[in-house]
Amino acid sequence: MSKLVSGTIAQGASTIIKMMGGVILIPLIVRTYNHSDVALWYLLNTGIAFASLLEFGFGPAVSRFFSYTQVNSAADFSEINKLNSKPNATDVFRAFSKIYFVLTIVILVGAGTLGSAYFSSLPWKNETTDNPTHLWMIVSVSCTINLLSTALNNILVGQMQITRAAKLSTIPQLFYLILAIIFISSGKNLSWVVTAHFLGALLNLSLHLLTHKALIRSALNKTNASPVSQEIISAIWAPSWRMGIVLVGAFLINQSSTLLIGRYLPASELAKYGLALQVFSAITAVSTTFNRTSLPLLSRAFAEKNEHQIKRLIALSTGLTSISFLSGSIFLIILSQPILSIIGSKVGLPETTMLIFMALYLFLEVNHSTFASIITAKNTVPFLGAALFSGLAIVATSWLSLRYTNFGLWGPVLAQATVQAAYNNWYWPRKVFKDNRINFVDNLKIIINEFNRAYPIAYRKIFR
Repeated sequence: MSKLVSGTIAQGASTIIKMMGGVILIPLIVRTYNHSDVALWYLLNTGIAFASLLEFGFGPAVSRFFSYTQVNSAADFSEINKLNSKPNATDVFRAFSKIYFVLTIVILVGAGTLGSAYFSSLPWKNETTDNPTHLWMIVSVSCTINLLSTALNNILVGQMQITRAAKLSTIPQLFYLILAIIFISSGKNLSWVVTAHFLGALLNLSLHLLTHKALIRSALNKTNASPVSQEIISAIWAPSWRMGIVLVGAFLINQSSTLLIGRYLPASELAKYGLALQVFSAITAVSTTFNRTSLPLLSRAFAEKNEHQIKRLIALSTGLTSISFLSGSIFLIILSQPILSIIGSKVGLPETTMLIFMALYLFLEVNHSTFASIITAKNTVPFLGAALFSGLAIVATSWLSLRYTNFGLWGPVLAQATVQAAYNNWYWPRKVFKDNRINFVDNLKIIINEFNRAYPIAYRKIFR
């Protein structure tokens, strides 16, 4: 428990620093650039989010499979992964290297064609200082580099070197953040910020390659000796492609509205919506830190059929996520407008009523996503159809509202809330409780007991 707490603290600190790339830059961006440039900034970030999803669910699989290399040899791998025996780290690394080579090609081609077509079609592209398509091409290369770095970082997470993984990913983020602050403060265009993002990506990959040089050397030495294990690739591919479809569905659910708003509403409306969504995304990233950190341990607990550990981790993941998200949302609603006035922002947030509504439906979204991620720890993805159908339904209803009504921003917001409330918001939490023989009251008791145990440990780690 102590190792998990310290790792969670380190990951939380790392996540906060990563979010600073958005949150700390937000005041500088909204007071420096016009509505069109701010809107373009959010579209680029949405593009980054979509490009990261094109890794198709293999990111979580990296942590999961490297955690299996450390599981007790008595665990039943055939039940969870269809593996005949415990895999070794070198063979797993070689399998993922082959997969990620293909992914890199797919992402670069997709981003260079479909992404460029979208950015060149923006109705307000001539209002921006820089060429949107040119900026997107640089961003797409940076995304590909960061994808490889994230995979290497997930190896450390799977090996329960969580604190080291957090520290390693923080350095490039700080480097990018410092450069971006300097460029924006000196009045440089967005192209300079995009260049800073690219340089941070290069540093990120370099650090991770140095960290894993022994593993890479071992994999290269074995390349000529034997082919990559098809058994491992098949075991990775089976659940990962399903998770990839789910992630694409999640993108359609959560961020497709940004792309549609960019096509049908003025840049000023997109700037307001994008600002709110980015702050909520930062709150989500921080609030889900423990859940992401604990997934390798949860996978191990499922493999070893450790029912006590399973219930503990489920309770902590869901409880900490809910408390953190609600606290951050309350802070946003109460203090956001005064803070924007103080910094002299050229861009505002949506009306308070919409902010409250967004906080409520995004809380339900984060909550059921946490429960869904718990299901994936068993290397199964039963919500493929639900995620894809919901995503397509949200895209369709959002498009109809923007194209044929005068609802404005309320159209996409109501579309997402309505579609998700119909099924996903309640079904997946109920399934996790039912499958693991947990009810809400028992879950709450475990949260309270674990908090009482973990608080002294966390206090010593922070203040010692």
